[in-house]
Amino acid sequence: MSRQFGIKIFNTNLKNAPLFVNQAIEAVRQGSFDFLEMQVFPGSYEETKKELKSKIGDLPVIIHAPHTGQGMDMGDKEKAAENYEKLKDSQKMADLFHSDIIILHAGTQNKQENIDETCRQFKEINDSRITVENVPHYCNSSFRELHGCSPEQIQYIMHETGCKFCLDFSHAVCSANHFHRPIEEEMQAYATLKPAHFHLCDGDISGQEDTHLHLGKGSYPLAKFIHDYIPENARATLETGSGIPLDISPWLKDLAFAREADK
Repeated sequence: MSRQFGIKIFNTNLKNAPLFVNQAIEAVRQGSFDFLEMQVFPGSYEETKKELKSKIGDLPVIIHAPHTGQGMDMGDKEKAAENYEKLKDSQKMADLFHSDIIILHAGTQNKQENIDETCRQFKEINDSRITVENVPHYCNSSFRELHGCSPEQIQYIMHETGCKFCLDFSHAVCSANHFHRPIEEEMQAYATLKPAHFHLCDGDISGQEDTHLHLGKGSYPLAKFIHDYIPENARATLETGSGIPLDISPWLKDLAFAREADK
């Protein structure tokens, strides 16, 4: 069986990109895309739950929690209570759609004490749906170093907390280039952690910036990524594009590219 490809929406797109949301949901309903990935903004559950449930119904949905761009930082002990509060909307949305995955970034500062704090907060939350995503070495919104940017750190977090893992190919490329590590070895090391989910976009294979290019617009070996590292029947979100989307036509092109590469 071939891989499953999903399209990403933000629950706030209900207001700023309603056509895109409606088209994305319909594309899943018609079987073009296999699932939705929904990023949930803090404090937005109550105002969006009814409309989202009426539109999406029982279609498959996975959840992406807020990250440093929305003030989440699991590696900061001073933000623990705030983090737990901001995560609640994602957990409620996961409950609403029976999601088995809630994707979380670890946090800022690339020190062992921050990694251990992330582990402590993950264990305190105690939600089996938590799925840590590998990140680049640096956050362009908070202008801080990040942890969870190497296979070793992700393995440590998984071992300490029992959480699952989402492999983001672009983040892996960016970090490998920053730390001067061979990309192929980095991918193989991540693959041994048996990711539960995948994020796929295009970008500069020699770069350190996560640009979320549409598929075919960069130099990533996408067919190799798909065939070598995404198991058959696994789920991969096409995490492409930036800014507020107008309609899903660019993502339909991404999907066609991914389906062709999957052959």
